[in-house]
Amino acid sequence: LWRWLVAGFCMMQVMMYAAPEYVEGGADIPWDNLQLLHWAGWVLSLPVLIFSCAPYWKSAWQDLKARRMGMDLPVALGMAITFGISTLATFEPKGWWGATVYFDSFTMFVFFLLTGRWLTLRLRDRTAGALDEVLNRLPDVVQRQTADGQWQTVGLKQLRLGDVVRVNPGERFAADGELLDDATWVEEALLTGESRPQRRQRGDTVLAGSHNVSDRVSVRITRLGDDTRHTQIVRLMHDASMDKPRIAQLADRWAKPFLWGVMLAALAAFAYGATQGMSHAVMAAASVLIVTCPCALSLATPSALIAATGRLAKEGVLVRKVQVLDSLAHIDTVVFDKTGTLTTGLTRLETLWSAKHPEGWQANSQALKTLDQDTLDLIAMVGAAATASAHPVSRALCELAQTCAPQGVHAVSDRVSQVREVPGLGLVAQVKGNGEERPLELRMGSLAHVQAGQGASGLPEAAKAATVQVALDGHWVMSLSFGEQLRPDALQALERLRDMGLGLRLLSGDRTEQVQRMAKALGLSPEQALGHCTPADKLRHLQ
Repeated sequence: LWRWLVAGFCMMQVMMYAAPEYVEGGADIPWDNLQLLHWAGWVLSLPVLIFSCAPYWKSAWQDLKARRMGMDLPVALGMAITFGISTLATFEPKGWWGATVYFDSFTMFVFFLLTGRWLTLRLRDRTAGALDEVLNRLPDVVQRQTADGQWQTVGLKQLRLGDVVRVNPGERFAADGELLDDATWVEEALLTGESRPQRRQRGDTVLAGSHNVSDRVSVRITRLGDDTRHTQIVRLMHDASMDKPRIAQLADRWAKPFLWGVMLAALAAFAYGATQGMSHAVMAAASVLIVTCPCALSLATPSALIAATGRLAKEGVLVRKVQVLDSLAHIDTVVFDKTGTLTTGLTRLETLWSAKHPEGWQANSQALKTLDQDTLDLIAMVGAAATASAHPVSRALCELAQTCAPQGVHAVSDRVSQVREVPGLGLVAQVKGNGEERPLELRMGSLAHVQAGQGASGLPEAAKAATVQVALDGHWVMSLSFGEQLRPDALQALERLRDMGLGLRLLSGDRTEQVQRMAKALGLSPEQALGHCTPADKLRHLQ
């Protein structure tokens, strides 16, 4: 910044001394006055030469020592020739180099070059600031429990594994840890991509950088520093900001032959200009070196990518590799997931089947509170198991249980254990039955998942198309059908992608009937939408 300020100040002053010669052409200015203006321009160009140009001299010298052609070498040559010829014209105006000086051009060129570098650095700092603002959300101090049960405020770096810390509502978790209190709601959007707060209960893991939404809780620290997911994401983002994508590498690769071309062009200009005098030849060569300065070739591309990365970070999109920004320009197809991506998630119960309601209970026609106690107990059990999953369907089940059987969820939570999620299919859990010697296996999820266990005897034909099937020890107990709503901007987003000439696909683990109904609402053909896709199926389809 100081070099830039010195170059700018001197440039303005030198231009003041050059202006009379531009206006009058030098013919009407007394010789001694003209020399005085040249001397003044030379004196004010010295700080620019010595101080402001220092990075270019250093870089050019390192390139010469390494016998390589660098970006700053032709720039340094052009500046050195311009200043050298102007100095000779100032001290020996009768020589073959003539009496014309170019101090104004020299100082202005340096000022413009430094302006470009300063803007690039500002862009990098702004991007780094955006990343820090988004990512570095750990608190500076935390409340740690002492051996006598008191709470003391300590710095983040004083924490150790096994420490118990207290986190108030509105604060962020300082490290990964195990929740010691009953329950709280946690916002983990930046870490997991889940936009809505998640319920965490005693024994669940909470992540550093996530936001405690509802209750004051105590947490036993299990991972610190580099071991936390937050730090791993921060590291990925900073690596991305330093990553040089293929398009920038291509610019660098072309810069080297371009530089040799610049040097040859300068020699050709010198040879051609020599027919009109040595002074003209030298300045022609210097002009070629300066005008063809390739700095923009290697600076513009990285600067644009850095700016894009910072803007995306502010929008909540984390770029793991900058290379993807180049790849996005060449894609021909966009593949969407359905639940929670094109839709708002499964949040509204439409139909429920159970032993008491084998014909199907229409949720829209009655209040949930009118359900019989056995069905409410089943919903509470399903809701307790669903808390172990962040899937939108599980979230819908949790919300349903909290709505119609909040006390029941708390009552059965101790009976539900060993919850395991099968990606793309559903959940498996162990449930302690009333008076049973052994725990019962609870399966909930897709029809295929439920039938893959001990079967699902007693399942009504009409309930086979339900969103969630529930079986207990191989016996069907309940089916629930949830309705989905399109996100308000889903249709607009797909239309814009179509206008860009991109192909669209929809892959979902949901039932084919539900997927096809959603595809029709989105204007997609049946061939463009596939249902019953496991994560492996989705990956295979992409490949």
